[in-house]
Amino acid sequence: MKDIAGKVVLITGSASGVGYALATHFVRDRAKLVVVDINEDALRKAISQLTSMGGEVYPYICDVADRSQVNELATRVHEKIGPVSILVNNAGVAYRGKLTDVSDEKHTSTINVNIMGCIWMTKEFLPDMVAKKQGNLVYIAGTGGLVGVPWLTSYCASKHAIVGFAEALRRELRQDNSLRNIQVTTVCPSAAPTVTAEGTAPPQVMRRVESEKMARQVYRAIKSDQAMLIVPGVSLVKIAFSLVSVANVRRLLWLFAANISGRG
Repeated sequence: MKDIAGKVVLITGSASGVGYALATHFVRDRAKLVVVDINEDALRKAISQLTSMGGEVYPYICDVADRSQVNELATRVHEKIGPVSILVNNAGVAYRGKLTDVSDEKHTSTINVNIMGCIWMTKEFLPDMVAKKQGNLVYIAGTGGLVGVPWLTSYCASKHAIVGFAEALRRELRQDNSLRNIQVTTVCPSAAPTVTAEGTAPPQVMRRVESEKMARQVYRAIKSDQAMLIVPGVSLVKIAFSLVSVANVRRLLWLFAANISGRG
């Protein structure tokens, strides 16, 4: 979507890190920005900074894992601001540890926030785009959604689910020719600073990417309707070798095709 001015853009987990950095780009292009986060203090600070940049910003506290809160968020956004044109699913959590050492509550939280949050948000705001036959759905997954990483089992499971969900939704939308202008972008950063596994440095294949650098690339991907973005690019080579090592040829071919063509 090249024309951002005046569009309603909603970003979850946007009070800090990559979400906040991405929000600054939309503010500069004069979008109507809906900033959603669970951290009230961080949200208050983010709103102050974004408003000082001249942005039209609307803050909301919401736990995306809570279906009722997402439903209430959608009602309030529609009543006050209007239909959403771009939805960026960025909120996420990660807990590092051996599978049996991580508490049941943390495993459950990882799945509920990382994947169910995306599903709930998409169910509420995709109809806005279907009604207008245009829009962008963005999913911040991670290289943990393409390869398995030790001590991040439920995190990788949730990120694989996001990649699969986004691919399936992209194909589902393509079944209706009238919806071909609804674009789906999957972003796979190697360890986004917003989602930090507790007590660890990220594995080599999940090397950290500086928030602003990543946000610039994500913003370009959204504006160019790119299907998949892997950040940094060197991670693509490492992932390719990993996929070959488990003979996952079909996913490897799809991965390169999506990254080269820029469209799904």
